[in-house]
Amino acid sequence: MNGVPVEAISALINAFPGSLKAKDHSGRLALHTACWKGASYSVIECLIDKYAGGLNVGDHHGSLPLHISCQFGSSSDIVNLLRVNSPETVNKEDNLGRTALDIVNYHSNPNKFAIMHILAPQQSVPSYDSAKNIIGADKRQANTFPLSPDNVVTGDTELYRLIDAKNWDQANNRCLNFPGEASIWFKESSRRGGLHAQLLPLHLACLLRPPVSLVNTLINAHTKAVMSRDHSGRLPIHNASWKNSSPEVVRILMESNQACVLQKDHQGRLPLHVACEFGASEKLVKVLVLAGPDSIFERDSLQRTALDITSYNYFYNKHRIMNVLETGIWSTNTVSFENSKSFEGLIKVTESTLDGLSLFRIVKNKKWDIIDARILSHPKETRRWIEKRSATGKIEVRGKEGVFYSC
Repeated sequence: MNGVPVEAISALINAFPGSLKAKDHSGRLALHTACWKGASYSVIECLIDKYAGGLNVGDHHGSLPLHISCQFGSSSDIVNLLRVNSPETVNKEDNLGRTALDIVNYHSNPNKFAIMHILAPQQSVPSYDSAKNIIGADKRQANTFPLSPDNVVTGDTELYRLIDAKNWDQANNRCLNFPGEASIWFKESSRRGGLHAQLLPLHLACLLRPPVSLVNTLINAHTKAVMSRDHSGRLPIHNASWKNSSPEVVRILMESNQACVLQKDHQGRLPLHVACEFGASEKLVKVLVLAGPDSIFERDSLQRTALDITSYNYFYNKHRIMNVLETGIWSTNTVSFENSKSFEGLIKVTESTLDGLSLFRIVKNKKWDIIDARILSHPKETRRWIEKRSATGKIEVRGKEGVFYSC
């Protein structure tokens, strides 16, 4: 919808006014989609003018148009337009219990501070310029964990400041010369004691797409950081998955402690859930699936699998990630049967042979010549359930991955 002229929108509405109240497969109105896709101010104004009730309609995630605008980087003018026309939506929560202010505070947005002022003008939120002034002496970014003069901060080390400013080379040298700073927690809390942020330098680095060399240095200086939780219960690998760090960074974290890939945050999310929720690359998703194949079937606190989360998102690579999750990604090692009498004469199976074929797909596509090879290499797949649910959540199909479809 980005770039569509308002005249075209008006013509479509006039031709079928009921389209304004029609919901798509994700429970979204046209207004939701316009906010998601960055439609112009005039288009959104037109949609509101024709059906203001849409401002209070939630999609399948409970997300209002205001929530979506805050999540996907709408301009402050558009956020203000939504707020002015429906002030009560500012305090409404989505299905994750997040208000619009929570969402904009959680996501990176070039208009972040202006939007925060629009949503909560009474709160002591620094403007973008004032935030830069507060931390400008340290050449720090103003979009990670902005400091408020009303808050109490501890652990604001030189290493932390260099990482926050993305001065990677200097941060790496600082950590090598002062490794103790890698184990110091940065904490920001209100004067009443409420904790706003608590994280180690490694947590912060993983939020900022760091170079592999710095991650290695930070882990060597404080290995326990890999399994340490921040104020939201997230490990560094959650942050790396959230901010779409390079797959190499994620691999280094897993190599330090393989168990990190199966740890959940305060919302019950594995790193795989977080990666799928925030649009990570399919390469990063593959790395997480390879490291913990069973994570595909784990559910978060809202009882969502990684596939459920992906299916309701809007990212450009959505269908490629869904393919990764539906297919199942396994080790790139060759599966050899030369030493197995039970599989005498069976073809040698490589990843290229099996590419795109989990046991479910092998059976569904009647690839009988390689089914034994898949069962031998991935016996757990014979015990997994396949479910197909209706839009209401009712199970329409449920059966064992191999048995159900082979019959």
